[in-house]
Amino acid sequence: MRRAFPHLLVLLPGLGGSALRRGDEEIWGTGAALARAIANPDRLALPKARLDDPEYDDGVETYDLMAIPVPGFSRILGPYQKLRSRLRRHFELDDANHLEFAYDWRRPVAVNSARLAGAVAPRLRALRERFPAAGVILVAHSMGGLVALDYIRRHDIRRDCRRVYTLGTPFRGAVKALDTLANGPRLGPVPSERLPLGHIREALHRLPSVYELLPLYPVVTDARNGSARPAARVAELAGAIAGLDAGRARASRDFLLELNAPHERLSDVRPVIGYGQRTAQHAVLRPGGRLEVSKAAGSGLTGEDSGGDGTVPAVSASPAVYQEVPPVYCNQTHNGLAHGGDQVDELIRMLGYDLSRLARRRPVLFPGRPDAPAPAPSRAEAEPDDFGPPPGERVLGLDLADAYLAVEPVTVTGRAEGFEAGDTLWFRFAAGSAPASGDPATTVVEDDGSFAIPLGLVQPGLYTLSVAASPRGDGLLDVVHVS
Repeated sequence: MRRAFPHLLVLLPGLGGSALRRGDEEIWGTGAALARAIANPDRLALPKARLDDPEYDDGVETYDLMAIPVPGFSRILGPYQKLRSRLRRHFELDDANHLEFAYDWRRPVAVNSARLAGAVAPRLRALRERFPAAGVILVAHSMGGLVALDYIRRHDIRRDCRRVYTLGTPFRGAVKALDTLANGPRLGPVPSERLPLGHIREALHRLPSVYELLPLYPVVTDARNGSARPAARVAELAGAIAGLDAGRARASRDFLLELNAPHERLSDVRPVIGYGQRTAQHAVLRPGGRLEVSKAAGSGLTGEDSGGDGTVPAVSASPAVYQEVPPVYCNQTHNGLAHGGDQVDELIRMLGYDLSRLARRRPVLFPGRPDAPAPAPSRAEAEPDDFGPPPGERVLGLDLADAYLAVEPVTVTGRAEGFEAGDTLWFRFAAGSAPASGDPATTVVEDDGSFAIPLGLVQPGLYTLSVAASPRGDGLLDVVHVS
């Protein structure tokens, strides 16, 4: 039996998670639209497009949720179908109390948070005719979490939002965004200009939203003079990094500093953090402005040993200040946080639990409107609230390239921490956004804890790979791009 949902549930996708069109022409979506956008950056944004300007209109509109991998940056594939269908299976949702907010992810977070406010307000007024105490609950994947947090900080003056669930949100940015802007997509040692998808770097440089994902914390070691210095922030070295727009990099720093500043509404945020996956963590600046990005920890921040979800480092996936509600950690990929069955089921349980607490009007979920709210303390002033991933658990991790060439056999590697040599792992591989049906294939854990998944020669396209410690369930869920 489905449970009543007396609030407005809003689902926000991540970067690349909304299909875009100009008139009748699809400019971001599946198949041919994706190939055309990669081949011609003008399709996403013209060189002089003023996407930072809220009044600027280039004729592009959103029309559906459709997550497509952004080559070199994010691996997320599918229309969030499992999340959408299971929400409707467990809760009584209709057009009155459920909003799937497709937004123009090319534009700055502030532009989209204002549009979110404009979309939420009339729906909430109408819903309160049925449920006078109705509030807003946001479920946001990746960059959508930045839009959600900016919304509750800037626009939710009446404190209508009761809870924000963020899935793999880069609150403090992602080194992968820096790598994409500086180097473009890579296939091992092959630079982006020699790849069929290399033009995507030029397109991403035109999008202010991608700059807003640059890491806020110190991640770049300046080794131009032959001796390594302490890690610095991107904005401090932006003028020296080849190909990076220094002005936009500094604007990104200012935006993320404000977003992560102590604020009373952070008690409404519930981060879900993926860990265990090899994730870009650190960069070294070489002579000539060349940037080398590594998946090894290097900036000295705690939490880096947990890796991340393959796109967002674990250390970045929660706000930089104390929270009343600690994060939830999942051994999962960036794609799997939104598409994995186990993770979606956990989100359903969290929603159900908070619905019960809202019905009892618990203060942390129904905080009222204090006249002079005290800001949240910084992490240095507060008791520890985030102890990281649970210790002692078995952890699976994948290490995927941005893309693989169709003319060479594809092998995906990974690590299995806490497993014994010879343990069996089960995997499925299929075209599209859903894991293959039928019996899975197997591989084994090697003596050093590594494993390999040989896929052979694969035709160009987008594929879903799942790896699990048992033959049932999705396990890790990631995207393989063959070009």
